Amino acid sequence: MGLAVLFMIMAAAGVALLSGAIVLYVVGAITRQRDRIAARYAGEVEVEAGTEAPAGVEGPQMGLLIPAERGGLMRSLTGLLPDAVQAFRADLPRLFWPGLGCAVLGVGFALMRLLGLPLIWTGLLTLLIVGAGLFFWIRLHDRRRRTQIDMHLPEALDIISRCLKIGMPVSAALRMVGHDLTGSIAREFLATADQINYGKEMPAALHELATRCDSMSLRFFAAAVAIQAETGGNLVEVVERLSRLTRERIQLRRKIDAMTSEAKWSGRFLSFFPIAAVVGIMLINPDYFSNLQNSPYLMPMAIGGGLMLGLNIVFMNRLVQFE
Repeated sequence: MGLAVLFMIMAAAGVALLSGAIVLYVVGAITRQRDRIAARYAGEVEVEAGTEAPAGVEGPQMGLLIPAERGGLMRSLTGLLPDAVQAFRADLPRLFWPGLGCAVLGVGFALMRLLGLPLIWTGLLTLLIVGAGLFFWIRLHDRRRRTQIDMHLPEALDIISRCLKIGMPVSAALRMVGHDLTGSIAREFLATADQINYGKEMPAALHELATRCDSMSLRFFAAAVAIQAETGGNLVEVVERLSRLTRERIQLRRKIDAMTSEAKWSGRFLSFFPIAAVVGIMLINPDYFSNLQNSPYLMPMAIGGGLMLGLNIVFMNRLVQFE
């Protein structure tokens, strides 16, 4: 019996590692394809060794439109940038760590009470459940942060255009945005204004702002400022047009979210309903799964089922993503 249990655990671990490798490859391929498409639409031209770049491609403004490669394996696997974790840590509630400890103890007690598992399996499942919950919380926070920035970006561009009309420099206009608005966008613009005041070049600071916020509109704004600094031009008109374009993009994003919401919530429901059903059955009839508690197939089946439910959420979200 001991060898059978060990064999089942090793087989489950092998299946989990193989499935994780497949998911990592697929997610990485999707991310690379998305980056290539974004680079092509941004105007990036690949130059072979020993050849010269085409006319009109050189210049700092072209690099400002290309999204920076950041995150590496973390972004390919989780879809999160390092800035997302830093922003989550900056916005942590005051009682986060005591609440996390209580959640770990509560989940561990519930698993021991309902499933009657040994201490080692209880600890592993508790860490897995709490870690997954923390990961989804960080993703939700990052999504809300970027949504808030996108929603307030047209207003920020309007403030910048009004400041430029009365003769204020761009750095002062950025600081004015930070003082007039609230939330994540205010912190990002204030940080960028401080970088410029401390001696950082304005195009580089604006490019870092666009990278942290993951906003194509801010990349266009950084390129417009770089072009205006080199060749001149009406920056106010460019910012006003960019503000109108950003509003139109927000409206298009809302339409896409409305059309794809059914598929997203279907995937979430199909993934969380089995877990809710099992918990409900255990609460109503605790002895319903008593014949499975001592079975060597319980943990491999639970791990495999949880992995398949997680893959369902990942692939359903990938199918309805539009850039």
